[in-house]
Amino acid sequence: MSTPPYYQNTPPPSKSNSSGCWKIGGIGCAVVLLLGVVGSVWIFNTFKGVLQSTVGTTQNGLKIRRAVIDYHDKKGSYPAKLADLVPDYLPSPTILHDASDTNPDPSHISWTYHRPTEGAPPKTPLLENSIVIKIGNNPPARTSFIINLDGTTTSAGQTAAPPQ
Repeated sequence: MSTPPYYQNTPPPSKSNSSGCWKIGGIGCAVVLLLGVVGSVWIFNTFKGVLQSTVGTTQNGLKIRRAVIDYHDKKGSYPAKLADLVPDYLPSPTILHDASDTNPDPSHISWTYHRPTEGAPPKTPLLENSIVIKIGNNPPARTSFIINLDGTTTSAGQTAAPPQ
């Protein structure tokens, strides 16, 4: 069997002149890498405060919700006010104050308590906290953060399942 004529004199594969970002020079690669690192750090720092505030608000709100449920389970009714949870169901009143609250007084209760009626549906709003979010140089934005009786949370119109 003979080799077809078009395979007999094939030229060798051409060498690529591309060498990635080194084609524009080592300095170009270093600048691109540096910009990526600086950009990542800026984004992280910008959103770190928002994330910490939201996570802290969620954790405290769920602790307060748990205390309300425990109070109800023990006494057969919901507390008249959140201050009734301290010290038997919450160790300290400071948990009732949110760090993002514009009122810096630690004794100020940041949460609005919506006392449920007996037999209220699970999605009944129980606690509400208006938090202020500041991103970069933008003006602060206020959003409501709601914890329902069943532990689901609602913020900016989105509902999330309770954490496991």
